[in-house]
Amino acid sequence: MRWGGCFILVHQIPYLSNTFEIPQKFKIMIGKPKLALFTAMLCANASLFGQIAADETPFIENQLLVMLADHVEPAKVLTELALDINFEVLGVPSPSTNIYLLYLSGEDWAESMSKFKAHRHVRAVQLNHLVSERETVPNDPNFGQQWHHVESGDHDIDSDLAWDVTTGGVAGNGARIVVAVLEGGGSNYSHADLIDNHWTNPGEVPDNGVDDD
Repeated sequence: MRWGGCFILVHQIPYLSNTFEIPQKFKIMIGKPKLALFTAMLCANASLFGQIAADETPFIENQLLVMLADHVEPAKVLTELALDINFEVLGVPSPSTNIYLLYLSGEDWAESMSKFKAHRHVRAVQLNHLVSERETVPNDPNFGQQWHHVESGDHDIDSDLAWDVTTGGVAGNGARIVVAVLEGGGSNYSHADLIDNHWTNPGEVPDNGVDDD
C-alpha cells in the first residue's frame, strides 16, 4: 500500500487537572487515567473535532470531551451547564482552546451529549476514544531511504504515526482533509502517489502577484 496525501496527527496526553482554574462547585477526579484519544488537528477546526465521534472507535463510557467557545468565561459556562446536566470535571487537556474532559454519571449520559451540543457556548462535543499503539509502514521498496518520514535519530516528521490514524480521504462533514504543506522545491506533481492527491486552493488566482491563498 502506497500512500500520498495528507494526514491528521493524534496525540496521547495526560489529563492536566491542575493547569486551569476549575469552579469549586465541581468535583475534580485526579488519578492516572486510561489511555485515551485526544484528537489534535493541525487545523483548529471545530467541525472536524465533533465529527470524530461519528466513527466506531472504542471509547470510555460516561466521558466526553467538550470544547467551549472562544472568549467566554469557562467557570460561568460550566456552572450554567451544571444546572441541567450532572457532570464532573476530570481535567482540562487544552486550556488554550477551552477543551474539558467531563465525567457524566447515570445511564442517560449519552442523552446529555445532545444537551451539550445544543448549548450556545459549546463549540463541539465528542466521545473520549481509546487508542492502541500501532505501526503503519508503506510497502514502498524505497521507503527506508526516505528519512524524513521515519528516522532513528528522530530527525523526521513521524509520518507512520499519522498513517496509523488515516491516509487521507473525506472528513465527516464532507470536506477533504488537507494539512500537508510542501516547501522549497515542491513535489513531483506527476508522481503516481501524488497525482490524484493534490489539492488546489480555489481562492488562489494564478500569476496575479498577490499571495491570496
